[in-house]
Amino acid sequence: MSVLIAGGGRQARAIAHKFTEWEIPYEIVERNEERVEKLKKDGYSAIHGDILKWKMPQSVNIIVSALPAHPGEKVYHLCIEKRMELVDLSYTDFDPFTVEEKIKEAGIRVFFDTGIAPGLSNLLIGFLSKKLERVEKIRVLVGGIPVKNIPPLGYTITWSPSDLIEEYTRSARIKRDGKLLTVPPLTGIEKMYYEGVGRLEAFYTDGLRSLLHTYTDVPDMEEKTIRYPGHAQKMKFLMDMGFFDKEICNNKGVSPYMMNLCVLKERLNIDIKDLLLMIVEVGGTKNNKKSKYIATLLDRAHDEFSAMERTTGFSCAAFTRLMVEEKIEPGLYPPEKLHMFTKRVLSLLKEDGIKVILDADQKVEEVLLINEE
Repeated sequence: MSVLIAGGGRQARAIAHKFTEWEIPYEIVERNEERVEKLKKDGYSAIHGDILKWKMPQSVNIIVSALPAHPGEKVYHLCIEKRMELVDLSYTDFDPFTVEEKIKEAGIRVFFDTGIAPGLSNLLIGFLSKKLERVEKIRVLVGGIPVKNIPPLGYTITWSPSDLIEEYTRSARIKRDGKLLTVPPLTGIEKMYYEGVGRLEAFYTDGLRSLLHTYTDVPDMEEKTIRYPGHAQKMKFLMDMGFFDKEICNNKGVSPYMMNLCVLKERLNIDIKDLLLMIVEVGGTKNNKKSKYIATLLDRAHDEFSAMERTTGFSCAAFTRLMVEEKIEPGLYPPEKLHMFTKRVLSLLKEDGIKVILDADQKVEEVLLINEE
Protein backbone atom coordinates (compact mmCIF):
# COMPACT_ATOMS: atom_id res chain seq x y z
CA MET A 1 0.00 0.00 0.00
CA SER A 2 1.09 3.58 -0.71
CA VAL A 3 0.37 6.39 1.73
CA LEU A 4 -0.18 10.10 1.22
CA ILE A 5 0.61 12.21 4.29
CA ALA A 6 -1.47 15.41 4.29
CA GLY A 7 0.53 18.24 5.86
CA GLY A 8 4.24 18.64 6.30
CA GLY A 9 4.54 19.80 9.90
CA ARG A 10 6.36 18.27 12.85
CA GLN A 11 4.13 15.23 13.23
CA ALA A 12 4.27 14.50 9.49
CA ARG A 13 8.06 14.34 9.68
CA ALA A 14 7.91 11.87 12.56
CA ILE A 15 5.37 9.73 10.69
CA ALA A 16 7.44 9.79 7.50
CA HIS A 17 10.54 8.83 9.49
CA LYS A 18 8.85 5.63 10.64
CA PHE A 19 7.45 4.86 7.18
CA THR A 20 10.99 5.08 5.81
CA GLU A 21 12.22 2.66 8.48
CA TRP A 22 9.37 0.26 7.77
CA GLU A 23 9.66 0.61 4.00
CA ILE A 24 6.09 1.84 3.60
CA PRO A 25 5.90 3.95 0.40
CA TYR A 26 4.72 7.49 1.15
CA GLU A 27 4.56 11.06 -0.13
CA ILE A 28 4.04 14.21 1.93
CA VAL A 29 1.69 16.80 0.37
CA GLU A 30 2.29 20.27 1.81
CA ARG A 31 0.92 23.68 0.74
CA ASN A 32 3.90 25.70 1.95
CA GLU A 33 6.65 25.64 -0.70
CA GLU A 34 9.42 26.58 1.76
CA ARG A 35 8.42 23.73 4.03
CA VAL A 36 8.43 21.34 1.06
CA GLU A 37 11.98 22.35 0.17
CA LYS A 38 13.08 21.92 3.78
CA LEU A 39 11.52 18.45 3.88
CA LYS A 40 13.30 17.46 0.68
CA LYS A 41 16.59 18.81 1.99
CA ASP A 42 16.18 16.67 5.09
CA GLY A 43 15.65 13.57 2.97
CA TYR A 44 11.86 13.26 3.05
CA SER A 45 9.70 12.62 -0.01
CA ALA A 46 7.50 15.71 -0.35
CA ILE A 47 5.54 17.55 -3.03
CA HIS A 48 3.87 20.96 -3.12
CA GLY A 49 0.09 20.90 -3.22
CA ASP A 50 -3.24 21.03 -1.41
CA ILE A 51 -4.61 17.61 -0.43
CA LEU A 52 -8.18 18.86 -0.91
CA LYS A 53 -7.46 19.84 -4.52
CA TRP A 54 -4.98 17.09 -5.32
CA LYS A 55 -5.58 14.68 -8.15
CA MET A 56 -5.04 11.42 -6.31
CA PRO A 57 -2.66 8.96 -7.95
CA GLN A 58 -4.23 5.51 -8.35
CA SER A 59 -1.31 4.03 -6.44
CA VAL A 60 -2.37 5.79 -3.21
CA ASN A 61 -4.50 3.66 -0.88
CA ILE A 62 -4.34 5.54 2.42
CA ILE A 63 -4.37 9.18 3.46
CA VAL A 64 -2.77 10.07 6.78
CA SER A 65 -4.12 13.45 7.86
CA ALA A 66 -1.57 15.43 9.86
CA LEU A 67 -3.28 18.75 9.15
CA PRO A 68 -4.35 21.41 11.66
CA ALA A 69 -7.89 21.07 13.02
CA HIS A 70 -9.84 23.39 10.71
CA PRO A 71 -9.81 21.38 7.42
CA GLY A 72 -10.51 18.10 9.20
CA GLU A 73 -14.12 17.51 8.08
CA LYS A 74 -13.27 18.07 4.40
CA VAL A 75 -10.66 15.30 4.48
CA TYR A 76 -13.32 12.80 5.62
CA HIS A 77 -15.61 13.73 2.75
CA LEU A 78 -12.69 13.51 0.32
CA CYS A 79 -11.83 9.99 1.46
CA ILE A 80 -15.47 8.88 1.29
CA GLU A 81 -15.83 10.31 -2.23
CA LYS A 82 -12.57 8.81 -3.50
CA ARG A 83 -13.02 5.58 -1.50
CA MET A 84 -9.61 6.02 0.10
CA GLU A 85 -8.79 4.84 3.60
CA LEU A 86 -7.95 7.38 6.27
CA VAL A 87 -5.78 7.54 9.37
CA ASP A 88 -6.67 10.84 11.02
CA LEU A 89 -4.25 12.43 13.46
CA SER A 90 -5.88 15.87 13.36
CA TYR A 91 -7.68 17.07 16.47
CA THR A 92 -10.87 18.63 15.10
CA ASP A 93 -14.32 19.59 16.37
CA PHE A 94 -15.82 17.48 13.60
CA ASP A 95 -17.56 14.34 14.89
CA PRO A 96 -16.60 11.35 12.68
CA PHE A 97 -19.59 9.38 13.96
CA THR A 98 -21.85 11.66 11.86
CA VAL A 99 -20.45 10.05 8.69
CA GLU A 100 -20.05 6.50 10.00
CA GLU A 101 -22.72 5.08 7.69
CA LYS A 102 -21.18 6.79 4.65
CA ILE A 103 -17.79 5.30 5.58
CA LYS A 104 -19.30 1.82 5.70
CA GLU A 105 -21.13 2.37 2.41
CA ALA A 106 -17.85 3.45 0.78
CA GLY A 107 -16.25 0.23 2.02
CA ILE A 108 -13.29 2.01 3.58
CA ARG A 109 -11.57 1.95 6.96
CA VAL A 110 -11.12 5.12 8.99
CA PHE A 111 -8.95 5.24 12.11
CA PHE A 112 -9.31 8.59 13.91
CA ASP A 113 -7.73 10.34 16.89
CA THR A 114 -4.55 8.34 16.30
CA GLY A 115 -2.04 10.41 18.27
CA ILE A 116 -1.01 10.18 21.89
CA ALA A 117 -4.16 11.48 23.66
CA PRO A 118 -6.64 10.96 22.26
CA GLY A 119 -5.02 8.00 20.55
CA LEU A 120 -2.68 5.76 22.47
CA SER A 121 -4.58 6.71 25.64
CA ASN A 122 -7.81 5.33 24.12
CA LEU A 123 -6.07 2.16 22.98
CA LEU A 124 -4.90 1.57 26.56
CA ILE A 125 -8.39 2.28 27.91
CA GLY A 126 -9.82 -0.32 25.54
CA PHE A 127 -7.16 -2.82 26.63
CA LEU A 128 -7.44 -2.20 30.37
CA SER A 129 -11.25 -2.12 30.40
CA LYS A 130 -11.31 -5.73 29.19
CA LYS A 131 -9.72 -6.72 32.49
CA LEU A 132 -12.82 -5.54 34.37
CA GLU A 133 -16.35 -6.90 34.54
CA ARG A 134 -17.74 -3.38 34.85
CA VAL A 135 -15.96 -0.09 34.09
CA GLU A 136 -16.94 2.70 36.46
CA LYS A 137 -14.22 5.30 36.00
CA ILE A 138 -11.94 6.46 33.20
CA ARG A 139 -9.34 9.12 33.82
CA VAL A 140 -6.57 10.46 31.56
CA LEU A 141 -3.84 12.90 32.61
CA VAL A 142 -1.46 13.92 29.84
CA GLY A 143 0.82 16.75 28.85
CA GLY A 144 3.93 17.69 26.93
CA ILE A 145 6.14 20.17 28.77
CA PRO A 146 9.74 21.39 28.61
CA VAL A 147 12.20 19.49 30.80
CA LYS A 148 12.70 22.73 32.74
CA ASN A 149 10.02 25.05 34.08
CA ILE A 150 11.05 28.02 31.95
CA PRO A 151 9.37 31.44 32.27
CA PRO A 152 6.98 32.98 31.57
CA LEU A 153 4.53 30.09 31.03
CA GLY A 154 6.58 26.99 31.77
CA TYR A 155 5.84 25.85 28.24
CA THR A 156 7.33 25.51 24.78
CA ILE A 157 5.30 24.90 21.62
CA THR A 158 5.74 21.39 20.25
CA TRP A 159 2.59 21.22 18.08
CA SER A 160 0.15 23.50 16.22
CA PRO A 161 -0.17 26.82 18.15
CA SER A 162 -3.71 27.35 16.82
CA ASP A 163 -4.77 23.91 18.05
CA LEU A 164 -3.14 24.68 21.41
CA ILE A 165 -5.27 27.82 21.81
CA GLU A 166 -8.36 25.85 20.82
CA GLU A 167 -7.60 23.37 23.59
CA TYR A 168 -7.47 26.18 26.13
CA THR A 169 -10.63 27.95 24.94
CA ARG A 170 -12.96 25.03 24.16
CA SER A 171 -15.32 23.93 26.96
CA ALA A 172 -14.54 20.50 28.36
CA ARG A 173 -16.98 17.60 28.60
CA ILE A 174 -16.74 15.29 31.60
CA LYS A 175 -19.02 12.73 33.22
CA ARG A 176 -19.97 12.74 36.90
CA ASP A 177 -22.35 10.20 38.46
CA GLY A 178 -23.64 9.26 35.02
CA LYS A 179 -24.34 12.84 33.96
CA LEU A 180 -22.59 14.56 31.05
CA LEU A 181 -21.36 17.95 32.21
CA THR A 182 -19.74 20.84 30.37
CA VAL A 183 -17.13 22.68 32.41
CA PRO A 184 -14.95 25.70 31.56
CA PRO A 185 -11.46 24.84 30.28
CA LEU A 186 -8.48 25.50 32.54
CA THR A 187 -10.58 24.69 35.62
CA GLY A 188 -10.58 21.76 38.04
CA ILE A 189 -6.92 22.45 38.80
CA GLU A 190 -5.32 19.52 40.59
CA LYS A 191 -1.86 19.77 42.11
CA MET A 192 0.27 16.69 41.69
CA TYR A 193 3.78 15.31 41.87
CA TYR A 194 5.51 12.77 39.64
CA GLU A 195 8.83 11.19 40.51
CA GLY A 196 11.56 12.31 38.14
CA VAL A 197 9.59 15.30 36.88
CA GLY A 198 8.56 17.24 39.98
CA ARG A 199 5.56 19.32 40.98
CA LEU A 200 2.88 19.71 38.35
CA GLU A 201 -0.75 20.65 37.88
CA ALA A 202 -3.56 19.18 35.79
CA PHE A 203 -6.74 20.89 34.58
CA TYR A 204 -9.80 20.03 32.50
CA THR A 205 -9.55 19.95 28.71
CA ASP A 206 -11.94 18.45 26.17
CA GLY A 207 -10.17 15.18 25.44
CA LEU A 208 -12.76 12.45 26.00
CA ARG A 209 -14.11 12.69 22.44
CA SER A 210 -14.92 9.18 21.13
CA LEU A 211 -15.05 7.74 24.66
CA LEU A 212 -18.36 9.55 25.13
CA HIS A 213 -19.73 7.38 22.30
CA THR A 214 -18.05 4.06 23.07
CA TYR A 215 -18.32 4.04 26.88
CA THR A 216 -21.78 5.51 27.38
CA ASP A 217 -22.46 3.38 30.48
CA VAL A 218 -19.35 4.54 32.39
CA PRO A 219 -20.56 7.01 35.06
CA ASP A 220 -17.30 8.91 35.67
CA MET A 221 -14.88 10.09 33.00
CA GLU A 222 -12.47 13.00 32.69
CA GLU A 223 -9.39 14.14 30.84
CA LYS A 224 -6.91 16.67 32.18
CA THR A 225 -3.88 18.37 30.69
CA ILE A 226 -0.61 18.37 32.64
CA ARG A 227 1.50 21.52 32.96
CA TYR A 228 3.88 23.10 35.45
CA PRO A 229 2.21 24.85 38.43
CA GLY A 230 0.62 28.22 37.65
CA HIS A 231 0.25 27.66 33.92
CA ALA A 232 -3.55 27.36 33.91
CA GLN A 233 -4.00 30.54 35.94
CA LYS A 234 -1.80 32.51 33.55
CA MET A 235 -3.56 31.22 30.45
CA LYS A 236 -6.98 31.86 32.00
CA PHE A 237 -5.95 35.45 32.70
CA LEU A 238 -5.05 35.93 29.03
CA MET A 239 -8.34 34.37 27.96
CA ASP A 240 -10.41 36.47 30.40
CA MET A 241 -8.67 39.60 29.13
CA GLY A 242 -9.76 38.80 25.57
CA PHE A 243 -6.34 38.00 24.15
CA PHE A 244 -7.79 34.98 22.30
CA ASP A 245 -10.88 36.76 20.88
CA LYS A 246 -11.25 36.26 17.13
CA GLU A 247 -13.21 39.45 16.43
CA ILE A 248 -11.25 42.20 14.69
CA CYS A 249 -10.27 44.91 17.16
CA ASN A 250 -11.45 48.49 16.42
CA ASN A 251 -11.53 47.93 12.66
CA LYS A 252 -7.74 47.73 12.64
CA GLY A 253 -7.78 44.60 10.50
CA VAL A 254 -6.33 42.29 13.13
CA SER A 255 -7.90 40.23 15.90
CA PRO A 256 -6.37 39.67 19.35
CA TYR A 257 -6.33 35.97 18.46
CA MET A 258 -4.14 36.41 15.37
CA MET A 259 -1.82 38.84 17.12
CA ASN A 260 -1.30 36.58 20.11
CA LEU A 261 -0.96 33.51 17.92
CA CYS A 262 2.06 35.24 16.38
CA VAL A 263 3.37 36.18 19.83
CA LEU A 264 3.06 32.61 21.11
CA LYS A 265 4.80 31.24 18.01
CA GLU A 266 7.67 33.66 18.54
CA ARG A 267 8.06 33.61 22.32
CA LEU A 268 7.33 29.93 23.00
CA ASN A 269 9.24 28.44 20.09
CA ILE A 270 12.21 27.82 22.34
CA ASP A 271 14.91 25.33 21.47
CA ILE A 272 14.70 23.23 24.62
CA LYS A 273 14.14 19.52 25.10
CA ASP A 274 10.69 18.39 26.17
CA LEU A 275 9.07 15.45 27.90
CA LEU A 276 5.65 13.88 27.72
CA LEU A 277 3.86 12.37 30.68
CA MET A 278 0.65 10.36 30.43
CA ILE A 279 -1.28 8.50 33.12
CA VAL A 280 -4.30 6.41 32.16
CA GLU A 281 -6.55 5.05 34.91
CA VAL A 282 -9.41 2.61 34.42
CA GLY A 283 -11.39 1.57 37.50
CA GLY A 284 -14.37 -0.65 38.16
CA THR A 285 -15.29 -4.04 39.53
CA LYS A 286 -13.81 -7.50 39.05
CA ASN A 287 -14.97 -10.59 40.90
CA ASN A 288 -17.37 -8.33 42.83
CA LYS A 289 -14.44 -6.29 44.17
CA LYS A 290 -13.27 -2.77 43.38
CA SER A 291 -10.29 -2.85 41.06
CA LYS A 292 -8.14 -0.30 39.24
CA TYR A 293 -5.59 -0.49 36.43
CA ILE A 294 -3.05 2.20 35.64
CA ALA A 295 -0.79 2.66 32.63
CA THR A 296 1.92 5.32 32.55
CA LEU A 297 4.23 6.72 29.93
CA LEU A 298 7.11 9.12 30.45
CA ASP A 299 9.07 9.93 27.31
CA ARG A 300 11.79 12.48 26.64
CA ALA A 301 13.09 14.13 23.47
CA HIS A 302 15.64 11.99 21.68
CA ASP A 303 17.80 12.63 18.62
CA GLU A 304 16.00 14.91 16.15
CA PHE A 305 12.49 14.38 17.52
CA SER A 306 10.76 15.99 20.49
CA ALA A 307 8.88 13.84 22.97
CA MET A 308 5.62 15.19 21.52
CA GLU A 309 6.66 14.20 17.99
CA ARG A 310 7.83 10.77 19.14
CA THR A 311 4.74 9.86 21.12
CA THR A 312 2.21 11.46 18.75
CA GLY A 313 3.79 10.91 15.33
CA PHE A 314 5.16 7.45 16.05
CA SER A 315 1.79 6.38 17.49
CA CYS A 316 0.03 7.55 14.34
CA ALA A 317 2.58 5.65 12.25
CA ALA A 318 1.91 2.51 14.29
CA PHE A 319 -1.85 2.83 13.73
CA THR A 320 -1.19 3.24 10.02
CA ARG A 321 0.93 0.11 10.01
CA LEU A 322 -2.02 -1.76 11.52
CA MET A 323 -4.16 -0.59 8.63
CA VAL A 324 -1.52 -1.69 6.13
CA GLU A 325 -0.83 -5.12 7.61
CA GLU A 326 -3.90 -6.28 9.54
CA LYS A 327 -7.16 -7.65 8.14
CA ILE A 328 -9.65 -5.22 9.62
CA GLU A 329 -13.19 -4.86 8.27
CA PRO A 330 -14.32 -1.56 6.69
CA GLY A 331 -15.76 0.91 9.18
CA LEU A 332 -15.03 3.73 11.61
CA TYR A 333 -12.51 2.94 14.33
CA PRO A 334 -11.56 5.07 17.33
CA PRO A 335 -8.43 3.61 18.96
CA GLU A 336 -10.34 1.91 21.79
CA LYS A 337 -12.01 -0.32 19.20
CA LEU A 338 -8.54 -1.54 18.15
CA HIS A 339 -7.68 -2.76 21.66
CA MET A 340 -6.93 -6.26 20.36
CA PHE A 341 -3.80 -4.80 18.72
CA THR A 342 -2.53 -3.04 21.87
CA LYS A 343 0.48 -5.32 22.39
CA ARG A 344 1.41 -4.91 18.72
CA VAL A 345 1.34 -1.10 18.95
CA LEU A 346 3.24 -1.07 22.25
CA SER A 347 5.86 -3.37 20.74
CA LEU A 348 6.37 -0.98 17.80
CA LEU A 349 6.73 2.00 20.12
CA LYS A 350 9.12 0.12 22.39
CA GLU A 351 11.51 -0.21 19.44
CA ASP A 352 12.06 3.55 19.79
CA GLY A 353 12.34 3.48 23.56
CA ILE A 354 8.76 4.63 24.13
CA LYS A 355 7.68 2.37 26.95
CA VAL A 356 4.22 2.16 28.46
CA ILE A 357 4.35 0.69 31.95
CA LEU A 358 1.33 -1.23 33.18
CA ASP A 359 0.63 -1.30 36.91
CA ALA A 360 1.55 -4.97 37.19
CA ASP A 361 5.11 -4.07 36.18
CA GLN A 362 5.79 -1.11 38.45
CA LYS A 363 5.83 0.02 42.02
CA VAL A 364 2.61 1.65 43.14
CA GLU A 365 4.35 4.77 44.44
CA GLU A 366 5.69 5.55 40.98
CA VAL A 367 2.20 6.41 39.77
CA LEU A 368 0.72 7.96 42.88
CA LEU A 369 -0.55 11.51 42.48
CA ILE A 370 -0.37 13.87 45.41
CA ASN A 371 -3.51 16.01 45.44
CA GLU A 372 -2.80 19.11 47.51
CA GLU A 373 -6.16 20.83 47.07
